Amino acid sequence: MFKPESWQGHNEYRTLVNTYGRRLSRSNPKYAFDLYHKECQKLLNLNLDLIVYYIAKFYSAGGRPAKNQAQILRSLILFTLLFNRTPSVPGRA
Repeated sequence: MFKPESWQGHNEYRTLVNTYGRRLSRSNPKYAFDLYHKECQKLLNLNLDLIVYYIAKFYSAGGRPAKNQAQILRSLILFTLLFNRTPSVPGRA
């Protein structure tokens, strides 16, 4: 089951990243916020609010409600962006 009202909106996402991401990067140099600037900007500019009602039809009408769908989708996109940044090639040992 998908509940559009549980979707994390784009403005909320941008606020969280800018507030907590910068705070985390200041308190621990291991999490340098600017190290992944290009990928961060892509995610901050990618507004997923437009697909909320499109993806809702792919979920069943019953069962436990899906949680954190926007965050899961953003994580998948970030994984793809970071994987493409590496010199590794899938399928080669």
